[in-house]
Amino acid sequence: MNLLTLGLSAAALTAAGLAHAQPVPAQPAPPREVPREQAKAGAEKLFAAMDLNHDGKLDATDREVRLGRMFDRIDADHDGKITQAEFLAAHRDGAEHHGETPGPAGMMRARALGMGAEILREADPQRSGTVSHDAFISTALALFDRTDANHDGKVTPEERRAAMAGRMGRPGGGHRMGGHAMGGMDMHDDDMMPPSGE
Repeated sequence: MNLLTLGLSAAALTAAGLAHAQPVPAQPAPPREVPREQAKAGAEKLFAAMDLNHDGKLDATDREVRLGRMFDRIDADHDGKITQAEFLAAHRDGAEHHGETPGPAGMMRARALGMGAEILREADPQRSGTVSHDAFISTALALFDRTDANHDGKVTPEERRAAMAGRMGRPGGGHRMGGHAMGGMDMHDDDMMPPSGE
């Protein structure tokens, strides 16, 4: 498989329709209060969606599976090469699929992806590139516990907003998609440019 000697990036993943590969579960908007058990169940679903080879860990192998699937989607004529026209068509189709103004499902998917990236960063502080199932779930629950300001076992929208504001105020806070991210993938927006003209 020719990957054009370029890494496929987060921008390309999004444009080509990450949601089409192994969809991150798009769940309805969270209720007013989210109990800890529900947060744990959500983390389990998110891990399962990211663990593409079902080996119980998130690492470079999952990235390779995701990139292979994406390459196959973009390579419309299945000749093992991505032309500029195929790349631009995939980008256009992804933008049309997601729409200029994302609806509730798109917003929830984006939130899940952002949360997945944050969990991975915290679960792998040494940047080894591998996160086990247990580390992913325990980190997700630790994030829940930090967000649960009054420690009542439930997170309210107000607690979520306060936690998000706190993360945005920290250097490197928020759901940036760089460095260590989805399924062992280094998601950098500058990794892949469209191929030059044919």
